[in-house]
Amino acid sequence: MTQYIYLSSDFRLVGHIIESLFTDEFDCGLRCVRNKKCQSYNLYSDEFHGNKKCELNDQTDRSKPTDFRATKGCTYYGKGRAINMQYNKHLNKD
Repeated sequence: MTQYIYLSSDFRLVGHIIESLFTDEFDCGLRCVRNKKCQSYNLYSDEFHGNKKCELNDQTDRSKPTDFRATKGCTYYGKGRAINMQYNKHLNKD
């Protein structure tokens, strides 16, 4: 399976933060990818000295849907898994 990141603008996951920091958008995503416990992250649009607030989460909107909340100015990024597309094409051949 291939891993991918999906996003939801003006949403965040609450109550599952494992790390909170101020950094740029790229570094926030990279920290989540490198942290085995990180399953998603919230990135706030307000800047503080050129950096944004980044919250790494140990759950996703899919595992904890009741904790997924509308929050203006925040973008939620979740990790997901996709089945290999070549394998799908092979299965769907006539």
